[in-house]
Amino acid sequence: MRNNNVLKLMFIIAAASASIFMLINNLPKAYGMFGKTEDEYILLSSQYENMFDNIRNKKNYENEMSDLMQRISSLNVKEDIRQEQVLGNLDEILSGCDIEAFEILFSQPQIIHVGGEELNENTSNEARKVSVNLKFTSNYVNVLKFMDAIQESQMGFTVEKVQLNMDENDVFGEANLCFYVLTMDEYYE
Repeated sequence: MRNNNVLKLMFIIAAASASIFMLINNLPKAYGMFGKTEDEYILLSSQYENMFDNIRNKKNYENEMSDLMQRISSLNVKEDIRQEQVLGNLDEILSGCDIEAFEILFSQPQIIHVGGEELNENTSNEARKVSVNLKFTSNYVNVLKFMDAIQESQMGFTVEKVQLNMDENDVFGEANLCFYVLTMDEYYE
């Protein structure tokens, strides 16, 4: 019986030794499985942070674009040249001030470079300047009203030069007006 007990004890010791040996050999593999999960978590967390930053940057970019467009609007700088619209506004101002224009000439748009660097390949730092030469007749008080109306116009005219010739009753004048038009890229339209 003693042999049986010794055999059982040796068998238990051998089984325990084999189990411990297997456990020691497989422990790094089991721990490595947890390490992979941690690496995957770090990778996914990094991807999530990048995605969140992109969303935040997109919102910031949209806010900046909105602010820039508001600043452009506040400058009374037009994005598109439409001579008929300018002519219509000019006619309203002339009629409202009782001024008779007998010649209105538009110049070809001139490209002007605005200071600063280009933001990226989709933006431009160019604007166009359009001059309007206007010959008219009226009286002095109406010419003053006209100059005020031009300055307050939604078209954003600037008066470059005014030349007046007066006789006893009438004023004959020539005014050089200009306005600026931004070059807007198709990307933003």
